[in-house]
Amino acid sequence: MEQIALEIAAMESCECERVVTSALINVPGVYWATADHDAGIVGVSYDPAQVDSNELRDAVSVEGYTAGQ
Repeated sequence: MEQIALEIAAMESCECERVVTSALINVPGVYWATADHDAGIVGVSYDPAQVDSNELRDAVSVEGYTAGQ
């Protein structure tokens, strides 16, 4: 299990948090995701054998957000 913190551009509300975390939780290999719109960060715990950080960024991108490093 690995953990990563991704900076999310334009995550400005609780609804944004819900959309981003929901997108990530639905990725196979993700154990949990928690977002903080005030900090603009989402923390993700995942299995690197099943998913990599680029796939996590892609899942966020599909919902219209940009995930940084």
